Amino acid sequence: MGGEVGFQDATIFDKAGLENARKSDVQDSASANPLCPNCGSKSSDRNGLRYLADGSSVQRWLCKKCAYRFSEKPPKKNQKWKLNTPSTLTSSSRICATDKEATNLIATETKTVAGEKEANLIEYAWQKKKKGVGDGTIRTNCSWLSKLIAKGADLNNPDSVETVLATEAEYNDKEKPSKKFNTVKAYKSYCKTLKIFWEPIKVHYESKEAFIATPDELKLYVNSAGRRFGAYLQALHDTGARRGEVAYIKRSDVNTANCTISINKPEKGSKARTIKVQEATIARLQSIDRKYEPYIFNPNSNAPTVQFQKLRAKVCRQNPGEADRLKQIHIHTFRYGFAHRLIKQLKPQKEVQQKLGHKSSASTDRYTNTVVFNDLDWEVARVTTVEEAEALGKIGYAKYDVIGEVHLYRRLKA
Repeated sequence: MGGEVGFQDATIFDKAGLENARKSDVQDSASANPLCPNCGSKSSDRNGLRYLADGSSVQRWLCKKCAYRFSEKPPKKNQKWKLNTPSTLTSSSRICATDKEATNLIATETKTVAGEKEANLIEYAWQKKKKGVGDGTIRTNCSWLSKLIAKGADLNNPDSVETVLATEAEYNDKEKPSKKFNTVKAYKSYCKTLKIFWEPIKVHYESKEAFIATPDELKLYVNSAGRRFGAYLQALHDTGARRGEVAYIKRSDVNTANCTISINKPEKGSKARTIKVQEATIARLQSIDRKYEPYIFNPNSNAPTVQFQKLRAKVCRQNPGEADRLKQIHIHTFRYGFAHRLIKQLKPQKEVQQKLGHKSSASTDRYTNTVVFNDLDWEVARVTTVEEAEALGKIGYAKYDVIGEVHLYRRLKA
C-alpha cells in the first residue's frame, strides 16, 4: 500500500497546498465522482494518491456516506481503467508475511495515516482562506493543531483530542494554561469550519498583565540593533504599530514634511491611521536603502521575530545585571510602551484607542490597566501669581488643585 501525499511540515501554512486544494475544488465540480463500490453513493471526496510499483499514481477516494475508502486501479494493458472493487480482487495473495515485510507494512500504514491527518489540516486551512481569514491566523491555528497530531490525536475524533488534552503533561491546566487555552481555541475553529460537533472543554486561564519596559530599556534595544533593524524598532516605538503593520510600511506612507507615518495595512481588523513621529525617526527611515522597494523593511512579518530573538540574546549577554528584565521584552512590548506613554500623558481614552487602531474600547482597556500613577510620576509646583501660572503652562504644567490662595500645578516626569 502506498503513502499519502501531504505537506511535509504541518506547522507551516503551505500556500502551495492551498493552491492544490483550490484546483481540486475546481476539478471536483467539473467532473463526476466515481460510485462507491460499497454503497453505490456518488458523494465522495478525493483522499490523496496511491503510488504504484512502476512509479505512477492513482486517485484515492473517501465515501462521504459510508466512509469506505477506495481507489482507481489501472488493470491490464490495453484495457480501460476500473475501480478495485471487492469483485476484482484476486485470491492469489499470501496470508502471511516475513518479519521485515510486516515492519515495512506497518511503517507504510503509519505514513498513510499521517498523510491523511495532514490532508485534513490542508482542507481546514483552505476553507479558512476562502472565508478571508488572515494567513497569520491560519498559520498559528495550524501550528497548534499539528502539535495535537504529533501527540497522536485524530482531529476528526473529538474524543481522541480530549484524551490527548487530558493526559499529556504539556497541556496541564496549572503549569501551562495558555498552551491548553490556545490549543482548545484552535480546535474549536477546526470543528466549526469542518462542521464537526464538539462541545469545547473548559480551560481556566487568565492572561498575565503585560510587561511594561522603561524608556531606557526600549532605547537600549533600538541602539543595539543594526541600521535597518534599529530603524524598524524605532518605528515600532514611535507608532505603537504591530510588527506586521510596520513591515508593510511603504516609502509613500512616510510624510517627511509633517513627520508622520501612515499605517495603511492594519492587522487584526484594526483601523488605518496616521501617527506623528520624531524628526530623527523620519531621517532614520530615509537613510535605509531600497532593497525591499516599495517597502522600507522586509515585508515578511515573521522575519523580525527571529531577528529580535538574536538581538535579545545579545543584549542580555552584554547586560547580565539587567538580564532578568531585558529577557521579558519582545516586539509587542514596544506597542505596550507606546500606549503606556499616551495614557500617562492623560490623553483621552478615545485618542489612545484611535492611535492604537482599536475598533473597540474593550481592547484599549487592557492597556490602561497597566498604568499606575503615584507621587513619583509628577513634578509639582505652587503658583501665587498669574505670571507664574503662564510660565508653567508653557512648559507643560497643568493646575490640579487650589489650597487657599495657592494654586497647585503639576506635570508628568519625563
